[in-house]
Amino acid sequence: MARSESLPREDLLHFVWKTKRIRLTELETTDGQQLEIVDFGFHNHDAGPDFSNGKVKVGTTTWIGHIEMHVRSSDWNRHSHSSDLAYDNVVLHVVYQHDQEIYRKDGSKIPTLELADLIDSILMERYDDLISQAHWIPCQSILPELNLTSLPIWLERLSVERLERKVTEYRQLLDKQSNDWDQVFHIAMLQRLGLRVNKVAFYNIGLNLPLQILLKHQDDIQTVEALLFGTAGYLGETLEDNIYHAGLKSTYTFLAHKYKLAPIDNTQVKHGRLRPQNLPTIRLAQYARLIETYGRIFSRIIECRSIGQIEALLATKITGGFWYDHYTFAKTSTPIEKTLGKSTIYSLIINLVSPMIFLKGRMTDNEELILLSQQLLEAIKPESNSIITQWKSLGINPENARESQALLQLKNEYCDHVRCLDCTIGYKILSQQN
Repeated sequence: MARSESLPREDLLHFVWKTKRIRLTELETTDGQQLEIVDFGFHNHDAGPDFSNGKVKVGTTTWIGHIEMHVRSSDWNRHSHSSDLAYDNVVLHVVYQHDQEIYRKDGSKIPTLELADLIDSILMERYDDLISQAHWIPCQSILPELNLTSLPIWLERLSVERLERKVTEYRQLLDKQSNDWDQVFHIAMLQRLGLRVNKVAFYNIGLNLPLQILLKHQDDIQTVEALLFGTAGYLGETLEDNIYHAGLKSTYTFLAHKYKLAPIDNTQVKHGRLRPQNLPTIRLAQYARLIETYGRIFSRIIECRSIGQIEALLATKITGGFWYDHYTFAKTSTPIEKTLGKSTIYSLIINLVSPMIFLKGRMTDNEELILLSQQLLEAIKPESNSIITQWKSLGINPENARESQALLQLKNEYCDHVRCLDCTIGYKILSQQN
């Protein structure tokens, strides 16, 4: 077989080794010794050599140990394996291109097998086709021809992967917040209510204003509002003839001294290009009502067992008071009920509630919570965004938010990085024998 014009990635070598898509007869090491692969070993996904417990016969001697793989032989030294004791028991070095002899620490040469002329030519052509495609996804031109009966199982795995990726941030925050789940949810909830434009500012509000202080004043909505708006930096100046603002400012000044609170820089908070219902002032007022009603919001959510219960809990409304006829402190507006809409609630469930429940389940070995985190996503319609629209144009139609989240994970973490060999679809394409 003619060599590929470009060198393959190491994951292709792992693939051909696991699937034995190489010529297995009349093998020789690079120095001309007869070679027989008795056992290909087990793929090691952790640190250390790529395949463990392999068994090879070199000449008349049988060796049992590890098998390491590289694109070039010289990668062994580039990866500093020569000084790593974990690689002392490597009995075979498998490479695509042999460019340098490799030795163990004791000076003995490691037998090397070069794969460039041994890999199945059909496989190599398909691999080259995949990684050289300029389409939206590498397999776009092949996708319509494939039998994708295994896709639902793959999407299920991807949805869990995406949850695991999301909870990393919350896990780190838990460590910093002394494993206080309600405090973490308080910070993360504010961050999500800030939307993309105000996520950093609202995150800082949550950090600067501990939930425990809000809970001490939970039964007084105006005090809760004073703490939130004061921490957001809205109460620094005096507004003439605004009794509500003056009252909040007086309350916050007293409590900030008492609790040693500090406001964030209000210039962090952006108001431009936002719908009135999404203005930061309205989001803070809505969050104040959630605190007044439920206090420890996550503790209440964790008691829910259906999406309907969680929707009802989050569906806060402003039906009176200052914010009923205001969007900002400065100007009166037409009185209107300001509700946390379904799209916002579903976004919160997808990006915050489900991941936090999943994390709680994982950390407490509670399978019921892990299952609930998935069921919540299954109860929500698939998201509508440019990536999901493109998947639909290719004939992949998610049935719910769990599957749309999985497709986001597939595109962002696999397709965009050409990780076809880690993908069920890519694996299927490259596994075909003709």
